[in-house]
Amino acid sequence: MTNKSEWQKRIEEYKLSGLSIHAWCKIQGISASTLHYHLKKLKNQQQKKFIELKPISQGIKLRWKNITLELDPDFDEKTLSRFLSVLR
Repeated sequence: MTNKSEWQKRIEEYKLSGLSIHAWCKIQGISASTLHYHLKKLKNQQQKKFIELKPISQGIKLRWKNITLELDPDFDEKTLSRFLSVLR
């Protein structure tokens, strides 16, 4: 029985060969349906992989009338609250 890494190697060899599926399979002594099966299986596995994206916090920009306040991601909430109370 051929394992996953061996099939990945065989599929890479097939792709690099430039041969049709039927021609490559005939040389390798396997059926075209077997190669089709493993190509589909590999494609499905690749589609299931995902990359975790982590948001990058760039802070907050507040606009009120003619005032713009830019806050860093680690701003102090108490200071902001005091500032906003002054604007009221």
